[in-house]
Amino acid sequence: HNPATVVGADATVRAELTGTGPALSVIPGARYACSRPLRLEDGDVITFLTDGLTEVHSPDGEIYTEERVLQTVREHRHESAADVLEALHASAVRFANGRKMIDDLTLIIGKVRASVDGRADSARPRVEVSEAS
Repeated sequence: HNPATVVGADATVRAELTGTGPALSVIPGARYACSRPLRLEDGDVITFLTDGLTEVHSPDGEIYTEERVLQTVREHRHESAADVLEALHASAVRFANGRKMIDDLTLIIGKVRASVDGRADSARPRVEVSEAS
């Protein structure tokens, strides 16, 4: 599966979170190593996805690719997690242009918010999450 990514409010890829074990829930009791800590910042978008998205095919056989995922996340990074998720799904559907998607498509989008109800709280940022499969 693809590494999770963290795209900053400035559109840079702040981190790629590579796996440290098998896919989650595949092997009961599997152990995972901890990666280095990453401080999330206001506006960061965290993207978890299966390769079903990056391997969507267009009618002429081109694949969607991780770069297209990043481009879409960058374009919608100032929106909510749900809106980023919807933009990714809509982009893949447009790209497929009627071609059936043959693999599972699972997306989890997290959006870091340093304010709640308009009140800044940078010491305790919140992560808004939206998921679909």
